[in-house]
Amino acid sequence: MPAEQESTTPHSHIPYGAEGSGFYSDNTLGCYNVIQAAMPVMMDALNAMNIDTGKTFTIADYGTADGGTSMPMLYQVIKTLRAKYGDALPIHVAYEDQPVNDFKSLFLRLQGLLPMPENNSYFKDFANTYVTACGTSFYSQSFPPNFVDLGFSATAMHWLQKKPGNLTDTLHHTSAHNPQEKQLFVQQAAQDWEQNLLHRAKELAPGGHMVIVNFCVDEQGRHLGNTGLGTEPATQGQGTSTWWSHGYCELLCGRAGSSPWQHGQETVHV
Repeated sequence: MPAEQESTTPHSHIPYGAEGSGFYSDNTLGCYNVIQAAMPVMMDALNAMNIDTGKTFTIADYGTADGGTSMPMLYQVIKTLRAKYGDALPIHVAYEDQPVNDFKSLFLRLQGLLPMPENNSYFKDFANTYVTACGTSFYSQSFPPNFVDLGFSATAMHWLQKKPGNLTDTLHHTSAHNPQEKQLFVQQAAQDWEQNLLHRAKELAPGGHMVIVNFCVDEQGRHLGNTGLGTEPATQGQGTSTWWSHGYCELLCGRAGSSPWQHGQETVHV
């Protein structure tokens, strides 16, 4: 860890379910749907890259949880790379999350030791593929400079680095009625977003691309928990797959050296 970098203490999203059980991915259907909706953007980013076959191609998954929700997408990415470049290209997948994350489930899935219906392990199926994990928060620099060729993050970066204040009438700031309370969260989110992108800019290799999928509030004020599409228990604090049944996400695709970062931004309903 660089001398000037402060340690971030896990404070919000502690995984639930027994460690090594794969509970999170097995009970979070909405994450699969979100990542599936982002697949065309991810593949466009991959196909736009000029890949140097003389060095390792590194993919980073930020906020990975137990890894199951992104595995079908990563399988397709690696399958595409293998079809285009063969087995000679070394492929490295680096997973990032908090130090309390359930990385045990991730590695059990990759080794084929946890059942994954219709979700094969790319690690088992494709040669010359390597996997590592990083337990450093994405609010710090997680990887060395110029390390990541293709970055991805889905429904993770809405977690703020710290709580800027209390909410007196709701569980989430998007539903807050007190403008002063809501503004504290807006300001914290803007600060955290800038810090996050600055770290990712350092980590991206020249010519690298990154796709980020975040929850958003659209032009009509709709968001997860307030879409007008039926009963939505998000504001009641329920943590089941129903929580994810309807929501709005923003797809952001950026590449190293581009300005602004929000290159190819769009809002999708999932």
